[in-house]
Amino acid sequence: MKHTRILMCIVLVLLLISIPAFSAGTKESGKTTLRVAHFYDSMEEGEMTGYKWFNLVKQGFEAENPDITIEFEQFQWDEIDIKIMSDFRSGITSHDVTLSTPQLLPQHAAVGTFDDLQPYLDANWTQEQIEELSWASTYQQGKQGGKQIGIPLGSHSRIALYNKDLFMAANLDPARPPRNLDELIAFAKKLTIDKNGDGSIDQWGLGLTLGPDRATIEVTYAPLVWGFGGELYDKVGKRATFAEDAGVKAATLLWDMVNTHKIVNPAAMVNTYNRNVFDAVLEEKVAIAFGWGSYWVNALEDNGFVHGIFPPTIDGSMTKIGVFPYPTTGGSGFTNSWDVSMYSKSQNKDAAWKFIEYLLNKADLTTYTDAGLPIRQSEWQKPEYSTPYFETYYDAIASGRPMPESAQFGELADVVSAALQRCMTADRNDIAKILMDAQNSFNSKYQGQ
Repeated sequence: MKHTRILMCIVLVLLLISIPAFSAGTKESGKTTLRVAHFYDSMEEGEMTGYKWFNLVKQGFEAENPDITIEFEQFQWDEIDIKIMSDFRSGITSHDVTLSTPQLLPQHAAVGTFDDLQPYLDANWTQEQIEELSWASTYQQGKQGGKQIGIPLGSHSRIALYNKDLFMAANLDPARPPRNLDELIAFAKKLTIDKNGDGSIDQWGLGLTLGPDRATIEVTYAPLVWGFGGELYDKVGKRATFAEDAGVKAATLLWDMVNTHKIVNPAAMVNTYNRNVFDAVLEEKVAIAFGWGSYWVNALEDNGFVHGIFPPTIDGSMTKIGVFPYPTTGGSGFTNSWDVSMYSKSQNKDAAWKFIEYLLNKADLTTYTDAGLPIRQSEWQKPEYSTPYFETYYDAIASGRPMPESAQFGELADVVSAALQRCMTADRNDIAKILMDAQNSFNSKYQGQ
């Protein structure tokens, strides 16, 4: 009996010790621990600036709020939303604030992951402060089911980029990027080069991503579908439409780029978005790139491709690269943001709002590359945003489009990227059938939801 009591005491002590590891917002010595989820990896070059920026924010916030300690949670950029939703369904309460993806907010709304931030805004902000943000389409994407479940930290847009030095080496005018798809292919052919004669391409004319992630639909396929006059999704009928005529034309064009013209590296189908576009541009492995994001500007500055652009200055110039809209009809690219949201099972909502408000009002968003382009309307009136680089991006935001507002966007992106990969390795004549089979499969599961 005595041994049993001792054993029970040991088990009880172990349980008590383990509780803080699973509880949310632990309070020690009068302090609240606030858990903030982001996707920055200090080991990834493209993410280092964001990692450092969030740590500076942490230091500033904790200095201003000594009763609150920030603890970061790190996820992959394309998994953070899925992980948070999964944890919500499992009843986990250990999150407080998280970065969120606008195109997945309809799914978050259906799940109930995030709290409505509108009451906090109404109670703490003036109408003028709210209107400074609410003019932007990216802000409107955060409103789902009448609730403001995400607030953008900036605006992201993806456009095309080209290397002026590589243009000059190919006897192309470095001040004149391609203006349509025919010119794009003609330029890219001249810019696809085996430099040492070993039979392998060292410089590809066009860099884009066709990998197994949602960047494929967002920055490669969607702009082409829109350019051909089509849509990915019918939001009224709540069904996928990517296999209609415009979608087939877009996929066929991509097939020709890879297989007929051979201006795109076939490895684009297995590499990540970062590898296919970010790394390829900085390593000068591609002369033109589709889907260059505004969030990568720090790398351009650090590597001498631009000067005085990040942070923006009135003398900002593009020294080695140029930027231009997608050379499609309308030139529309994918525009969104990273939003900040409050986990609805948070046990520290007042502290969570304090951190969100600090991010929006006191953190230096001009030095946060993933904030992207300014979200506050007044910022665009400043002279440092009147240089050609920012004027191109401003136009891109004006003509930019979001991803479909569907609670099944994640599934849609997976279906499209998988179908496109099958298309790239199939016979050209089979493209329409592959897309239609994928579309029918998606609609059989999700149409009307």
